Amino acid sequence: MNSAQKSKANSESGIRNSESASEASPKPQAASRKPVLYHLGFGLFSVALILVFLDPIQSWFRITDQTTHYSHLIIVPLVSAFLFWRRRGEIFARPEICKNGIALVLLGVALAALSHRFAPTDYVTYSMIGFFTTWMGGFLFVYGNQGFKAARFPLFFLFLSVPLPVAVLHQLVELLQGLSIEVTYFFFKVLGTPIFRQGPYFLLPRFDMEVAEECSGIRSALTFLVLSVLLGGTVLKQNWSRFLLPLLVIPIVVLENTLRILGMYFLAVYVHEDFLLPGRLHNLSGTFAFGGALFLLFLPTVALLRWGERSGLRP
Repeated sequence: MNSAQKSKANSESGIRNSESASEASPKPQAASRKPVLYHLGFGLFSVALILVFLDPIQSWFRITDQTTHYSHLIIVPLVSAFLFWRRRGEIFARPEICKNGIALVLLGVALAALSHRFAPTDYVTYSMIGFFTTWMGGFLFVYGNQGFKAARFPLFFLFLSVPLPVAVLHQLVELLQGLSIEVTYFFFKVLGTPIFRQGPYFLLPRFDMEVAEECSGIRSALTFLVLSVLLGGTVLKQNWSRFLLPLLVIPIVVLENTLRILGMYFLAVYVHEDFLLPGRLHNLSGTFAFGGALFLLFLPTVALLRWGERSGLRP
């Protein structure tokens, strides 16, 4: 075969390869249009779901606005949305229909429907659990296992915006109140302060104090729980450390309460009695105590992170 024939054969094979490649590759318009249809479908599903759950959603907004220890809940969906945006490239890379999402949708609808009958006092709680479960099922159905896996932390983080059941909240308040009373009483004894304890009341020189339910630290505990889960999911690398950090919330809050009670008493004795009365000085002591507890939460976070790095562990 001479050189002219060889060049002709090469050109013909090149044309055939380019034609086969063009046939194998999808059209750019169809490829770009397909994700848009997934996003549009899920957007319509989300709007319809919000309309169906409009009453419990409005009640949820009222709770976050009117209940002091739930004022932080409004931030949780905003943080979750930011995490979605931050991971959007991975989450929405390859949307595909997954029929397993239908089971989650049905479970969420069932939870919301049964909340009226079996938990009237916790109607908002179980309705919002049903809402997020249904929305999560729709997400799995539209974006598939790969998108769901990439978005699992922002999705499950949303459940931290759900108010606790009344019975669970009451038990948690009692736990924090009881631990704060015991630890504070212990430190008063260690410091040599004459004290007589009667239930939640402390009889002390010059002043009497009550560790009421409002002083249990429930607001700090719920806020730090959200923050510890967020730090664990975004900063820490190991599953055991992510599990351990939220467990430190209760000891940290109890220590915060103890230091605040001791500080208010001694400031009232040696500086001004207004530290024990509702007002600016009383609130200021709470602000400093909250800041100290926040610092105590970051200390184990840094320690867990550095320990994991030094030990060479990876997720």
